[in-house]
Amino acid sequence: MVLLFCSSLPHSSSHMHFKNKLLVICLLFVVPSWAQTLPPPDKAQIQKTVTQLLPSRNYTVAIMDGVTMNPRLQVLMLKFQQGIQKNPDVAQAIQKAAAAKQFPMPYDRRLGLTKAEYEEMQVLIDKREIKSVSTCTQQVTVTNQAGIIRFTAKDKLAMLSDFWLDTNRNEAHVGEHILTFDQALDITDSKNAYESAWTGYRWEFTTPKDLDLANYNMRDLSNLNATMYRIIIGKITKTGQTLVQIKGMEIESGVRTVSFETPLFFE
Repeated sequence: MVLLFCSSLPHSSSHMHFKNKLLVICLLFVVPSWAQTLPPPDKAQIQKTVTQLLPSRNYTVAIMDGVTMNPRLQVLMLKFQQGIQKNPDVAQAIQKAAAAKQFPMPYDRRLGLTKAEYEEMQVLIDKREIKSVSTCTQQVTVTNQAGIIRFTAKDKLAMLSDFWLDTNRNEAHVGEHILTFDQALDITDSKNAYESAWTGYRWEFTTPKDLDLANYNMRDLSNLNATMYRIIIGKITKTGQTLVQIKGMEIESGVRTVSFETPLFFE
């Protein structure tokens, strides 16, 4: 739930691009309907799979941070986003709905949409009228030595160089943060932003561990401090490409100082 909540937070530098804001919001609604978790796999199996997905070599990486969507859905999502920004208290209602696994959440006029528009938006989302597309490609080098996987990247993907995996310990790292293994993912159909089923593993670091928006005044977030880093390593079923998805978020006194979420297709 932090994803949607953070779309309305001020940023310390440039604001998030319009399409990226819509992607963050749409993913919040789309993911619960098609993501499934698998039983915890054996550490040896995780190490074997990740090593197969990321052998040492140079890769051409498609940066999948673009979004295409139904024009009508784009209009509705913009109204939805504006409603959240004008009524930040509704983020608490959204969090409660998510905690109760109520997808979609019950209609609330504070969402910025009429009930008919909200229902129309959900129909379009259910039809998967939103897709992730590549905006450019870059070269990335992966080295896998003694179970340690590192990335060498620059320019738009410079932040990827800060992430590395220790497959021996089944953990990932970014800076001083240790990302512990969170879960295995199994996306069983192609009705998602990647237009393909896919499987993967997720490592994550978050603090505080359980962010409860009910404990905050949504109109004064000066006492909110939070950090979250995540990496997903997986495989796109349709193309066989390796998926690497990285996310970073840091909030200090209610202001975003770090904010990125980038899906990457390795070829």
